[in-house]
Amino acid sequence: MYLFRVKNIGKTKSAFPLLVVGLLLVISFGGWCGGGVLGGDETEITSVLMDHGSIVLQWDVRAGRKYSVQFSTSLPSDESWTQFDDVTPPWECHVDGGVRCRFFRVLSYPAPLNLAINEIMYNPIGDPDQKGEYVELFNYGDLPIDLSGFSFITGIRYTFREGTILSPGQYLVLARDLKYIVTLYGFINLQGPYEGKLDNGGERLELVDASPEQNLVDIVKYNDDPPWDTRADGMGSSLELIDPTRNNDIHDNWQASRPFGDGGTPGAPNSVLGLETPPFLYQHSREPDEPTSSDEITVRVKVTDNGSITSVILKYSDGVAEQTVPMFDDGQHGDLEADDSFYGVAIGPFPDKTVISYTIEATDDIGQVSTHPEDAPDEFKVAYVNDDYLNDRLVKINEIMY
Repeated sequence: MYLFRVKNIGKTKSAFPLLVVGLLLVISFGGWCGGGVLGGDETEITSVLMDHGSIVLQWDVRAGRKYSVQFSTSLPSDESWTQFDDVTPPWECHVDGGVRCRFFRVLSYPAPLNLAINEIMYNPIGDPDQKGEYVELFNYGDLPIDLSGFSFITGIRYTFREGTILSPGQYLVLARDLKYIVTLYGFINLQGPYEGKLDNGGERLELVDASPEQNLVDIVKYNDDPPWDTRADGMGSSLELIDPTRNNDIHDNWQASRPFGDGGTPGAPNSVLGLETPPFLYQHSREPDEPTSSDEITVRVKVTDNGSITSVILKYSDGVAEQTVPMFDDGQHGDLEADDSFYGVAIGPFPDKTVISYTIEATDDIGQVSTHPEDAPDEFKVAYVNDDYLNDRLVKINEIMY
C-alpha cells in the first residue's frame, strides 16, 4: 500500500481526499479539487525529497502558495487518509476557492529503493570538453536492485542496459566518455556514454524507473554557488554524498571530495562518507501565510541529523520583546505526526499590524547548531499580522463580462 497526503498551506474551505494514479496512492487536500482537463499549464513539481522512506513533493502555484505531499507505506490512524481506485490525473486545484489555479501531476511511486545518486563530477578540472564527467549510483540497502530500463531523463539522458543489477553496497558509474574515465580511474563498474553534458552552473538530475509511468526514483538539484561546496566546480573535486540514507536533495548532505582536487572516488566509498554534519533544517512552512489578529501562527520545519536532535527552538520578536519557545515533534503542535522529524509550535495571536520576525535553531547530540535561515540572526523570516486579510478572504470575483 502506498499513500500520499497533500496539505494546502493557507486558509481553505474543505478537505477532499482522492487517489492519484497507478499504485494505491492517497491524497487529502485542503481546498477544493476536481478532476478533468481544462485549459492551462501543468505545474512543475519543484522539489522531491526522499528521506528514510518518506517522500515529500512540493510545487509552486500562483501568489507563492505551496502544497506539501507526504508519503506513507501503511495506513495511519488519521482518518483523513482515504483509499480510492481508478482516479486519473491531471487535477484542477483552486486556491482558497478563487480564480488562482494550476494543473499538476503527481507521479506514482513504488516502494522506496535504497538507491542514491551518490557522486557527481560536473566540472572536471582542465577538461574543456568535459570528458571526465560522471554520475555515480550507490545501492546502500540489503537487497539487489534491478536497474534494467531505468533512465536519467533530465540533465543528462541515458537508459541502463537490460540485466543491469546493482548488488548491495555496490557502485555504478555513468560516464560521458567511457574510455577517458578508464584512463583516469581504471576498470570500475561503468556504463555510458550518456547524452548531453552536466551543467557547470548546476541543474536537476532525475532518475526514473522502467515503468510506463516513469516513476521517480531519485532527484538531485546541485548548484555551483554557495551554500553548495564550490570546490567541486572546476577545482578537481567531485560532489560527494555524506550520508546516502538521508535526503540527498539538500546541499547540507554534499561536500567536495577529499583530498581536494583529487578527482573524486568513482566506484569506491565516498571520501566524506559518515562525516559528522550539523542538523539539516528544511521544508519550513508557516500557517497561515496571511495571519490576522485572531489567528495563531504555526511554524513548522523538518530537522534531521546523522546523530540525534537534542533541541529545536523558535526565536521570535514582536517588535517589543524577544521570546524563545521550544518546538516539538509530538504530533500535538502543528508538527504533523509524532516522531516524523517535523517540529512545530504555535505562537500568538498578535495585535493587528504586528510584524513578527523569527528564526529557528536546532542542536544535535554533539553540540552542533544549525539555523533557519542559514544566516540567522542577520537573516530572518517575517510574518505580518493584518486584519485587512479578512476582507481579502471575503471578497471574491463573482461575475465577469469578457
